[in-house]
Amino acid sequence: ELVELTEGLKSKNEASELYLSEIE
Repeated sequence: ELVELTEGLKSKNEASELYLSEIE
């Protein structure tokens, strides 16, 4: 489903932002 894909991208984006903030 397109919705599931969007949710996956959203959570992936949040995870990468968390990861980047941890590095800084």
